[in-house]
Amino acid sequence: MKRFNHILLFSLVAILFGCQTEWEAPGAEPSHHVVYSSEGDFDNRVEIGGNISFGDVSRGVTSRTWTLPSGATIEGTDNVTTSDKDVIHVVFNSVGQYDVKLSQTFSTSAFVDSTQVGTQLDTTYTVTVLDPVELTLTAKYVNTDGSLGANLDFTTENELMAGNSVRFFYSSKGEPARLEYTFEGGTPSEVIYEQALITDGTADETDVLYKRLGTYSVAVIADRSRPYGADTLSFDNLIKVVPSDQPVRLTDIYEKGGYIALDFSREMDPASINSDNFSVKMMNNETEWIPTIQTVMIDSEEGNVVLIALENETLYNDDLIYVSYTPGTLQTTDFVKATAFTDNLLVFKPSTNILEAVSFDQSFEASTAANWPYLWWGAPWDGYTLDVVEEDARSGAKSAKLALNPSQGAIIGHKDGNNEHITFKAEAGKNYEIGVWVKVISGTSTIDDAAGEVPNIVFFFGPGTDWGTGRFNFTTETPVGKWVYARITFQSFPDTGEYQMMLRGNNPANTSILNFYMDDFTISEVNLRP
Repeated sequence: MKRFNHILLFSLVAILFGCQTEWEAPGAEPSHHVVYSSEGDFDNRVEIGGNISFGDVSRGVTSRTWTLPSGATIEGTDNVTTSDKDVIHVVFNSVGQYDVKLSQTFSTSAFVDSTQVGTQLDTTYTVTVLDPVELTLTAKYVNTDGSLGANLDFTTENELMAGNSVRFFYSSKGEPARLEYTFEGGTPSEVIYEQALITDGTADETDVLYKRLGTYSVAVIADRSRPYGADTLSFDNLIKVVPSDQPVRLTDIYEKGGYIALDFSREMDPASINSDNFSVKMMNNETEWIPTIQTVMIDSEEGNVVLIALENETLYNDDLIYVSYTPGTLQTTDFVKATAFTDNLLVFKPSTNILEAVSFDQSFEASTAANWPYLWWGAPWDGYTLDVVEEDARSGAKSAKLALNPSQGAIIGHKDGNNEHITFKAEAGKNYEIGVWVKVISGTSTIDDAAGEVPNIVFFFGPGTDWGTGRFNFTTETPVGKWVYARITFQSFPDTGEYQMMLRGNNPANTSILNFYMDDFTISEVNLRP
């Protein structure tokens, strides 16, 4: 009995103490600075007259004071500019940048993220106050020599001879993030500028070519998403395109839907077409042939485009396609005869540029010369200079300016701020066209065109580099002072994966420094002749 009682006693004690919660000494709650802004994810931008809310949800605050700048008040009050509330709603009545200040006292040393800053903390929040979005549009005639002529009058109808251009200029308030133009009857008929193109200045001017007779309207919409704002301008019957006494120009030859497209500077008369006045010559891998023309007609979508259909022929990107016209009956709708041209080369329009989907800066807008470094091949590949400049550009505001010394060259990579190669993804089994736009400044007149190798640029890619890849050659015939598309080569890649680029420039057979601009690299999928 005695033994049993002792066991029972110890069991009861264990049960009583085991059921109690473990005791903890009381301690102070850690202080932590946490403040939210209703527009914090949008750079604290508001429109004039709008409000922005700040919420102090910090732990351990014993006192706080919000202090507002001149031009701002607490919403619902009469010019109150200070508050001790945890949440405030602030209204701004003037455009500009303003500092909202918060002074906090904490019961213990406060944390900001993982750093302790003490019991007293002063913080400043910068707010940008914008005007409502407001647009102004002006325009000038573009003369045939490229200079600017008189201003257009936006209150009336403005006559323009067919085949000429108008340059539109915009200015704005309120920092719109997107511009969308509609140019009825113009080429282009629609232009959209996103934020990056507005910021870099590309959107400042827009040239529009008018080829078709008629009276046309112009409209533009500007908007921003946060804080939301928009403005729309619409000008009905702004431009009246009238018959021209100027020669009609062939402005482009390209492939369109399997046809050869001849793009003229104004509308052509369908009744004046005679297919016997046209001829086509094709070449591929040194094989030349004359295809049969099946029909010639006006494009139903664009009256200034003449389409040539070939009999039993497919147009492949690696074909060289030459078009000629012998003067005949072809004329514009305002009765101006088309002039002769011989062996004008068709230029395929690049399809989707895969470089636009990666961080590769194909247009030089976001890079400096440091992002295009020398790759240390040694002489003669160090005989060059490269700068990223704003003095000329095919698109945007910047281009690369390259100078190759006589009998020397360049080997250039593309790297980010961490000195890592910037890559792009290519797929095995596909063919790609590699190209870049160039504009020669000087140095081609002294090239020996008969030399075994003339000045050139080549793109190499790694890994799996093809050292025998194609190139673009500079000769005495290369246009000077004009942007031309330089198709470097067609390229296939051995494996699907990431590749880096090396640009090699070479200036043999030349006694002069070769100076040129480069802009808008393209790598696009193409269809090659089997």
